[in-house]
Amino acid sequence: MATAALVLGIVGVVFSWVPILNFILGALAIILGALGMKKTPEKKGMAIAGLVLGIVTVVVGIIVVAVAGAAASALLS
Repeated sequence: MATAALVLGIVGVVFSWVPILNFILGALAIILGALGMKKTPEKKGMAIAGLVLGIVTVVVGIIVVAVAGAAASALLS
């Protein structure tokens, strides 16, 4: 689970500019990272890295959606 969290976190950061995909990948990375920390203590570092990357993905996704919304609002007014 820790490896999957890390992979999903990395892919999520790379594709964080895609509006829906970033939230899906970020949420999965957060969930698997949290589960990986509990189930596999020997891969705790990978699980933490996946968890952090998942959080970064979601935060960047929120920023991207906010900027796109502000830009669309500015174009319409």
